[in-house]
Amino acid sequence: MRAIHRPLFQDVYAWAGEYRTVEMFKWVGRGFAEFRGGEVERYLGDVHRLVADTAWRKLDREQFGERAATVFAYLNQAHPFREGNGRTSKVFMEEVAEQSRFTLDFSRVAPDQWNQASMLSRPDLLAYEPVPNSLVPVSGTSRSSARR
Repeated sequence: MRAIHRPLFQDVYAWAGEYRTVEMFKWVGRGFAEFRGGEVERYLGDVHRLVADTAWRKLDREQFGERAATVFAYLNQAHPFREGNGRTSKVFMEEVAEQSRFTLDFSRVAPDQWNQASMLSRPDLLAYEPVPNSLVPVSGTSRSSARR
């Protein structure tokens, strides 16, 4: 994530590529991962494990949508940077998709729909695990296509 964020934002932010050191809230209820409690690193570790433990080339379209949604839900909850998480996450997810037979086409999903699905994927108030179900429709069949 740092290697993606740094070149995208190095001309804008002096801290480009550095993980945040502040708590972040975007919606009422549970905020993003807590940096003080080590949640950012824990969620990113989960992302790494999920990506590494998946045989991406063997997934069918539905499985790809479900797994991509899960990876993104954890990545979104980590929200490791103060700004630029969305763009950085999309580049990361495109790189993950390159390991599969599918591509992601973010232009096929309206920003409001994407943001709503992302919001709904956050964990319940006292829970750790994100709930990726809301992301499956926007990361599965409606957004991916078989590689030619």
